[in-house]
Amino acid sequence: MRIDPTARLHLKTFFVGEGIEIGANAQLGAGHRGLEGPTCSIHEHVEIGSDAEIGYPFDVGAMSQIGANTRIGGGGSIGSNVWIGCHVVIGDCVEIGDSVVIGDNAEIESYAHVGAAARIGHHACVSDSVQIGDHAVIGRWARVLSAVPRGACVAPGTEHRGVALRDEQ
Repeated sequence: MRIDPTARLHLKTFFVGEGIEIGANAQLGAGHRGLEGPTCSIHEHVEIGSDAEIGYPFDVGAMSQIGANTRIGGGGSIGSNVWIGCHVVIGDCVEIGDSVVIGDNAEIESYAHVGAAARIGHHACVSDSVQIGDHAVIGRWARVLSAVPRGACVAPGTEHRGVALRDEQ
């Protein structure tokens, strides 16, 4: 276990496992219950909100923020400079690229991949194993059932099944 001396951890935060690493100036909120497994890395300047849970193994890139009451399964990774809202649910083995924004109450199911600089709106849902391309935009309340190409937009409140996308390239 390696915790940088500048990391700020709430007293109710607990850790179990030899492979836990927490970087410089990381902040873990009250009631955080994640980091239970053998390998989990929280890089420098990461902020994790109260009552968030992160499975293991997992890697959270530098300068990322994870909102309160968010649940993240194990086996995946979050890139650097990512913002994840409150009450978000992210399944197992999800890969999230750098500079991604995920709105409050969104859901990303297991084995999905979210490309760099993608935007996922509040209450949006990305189904199992779906690929979201770099710079793609998923509107609020949208449901994504199939791959979204790089730079494409899925309109708010719609269900995307792989047709009729607006290409932003």
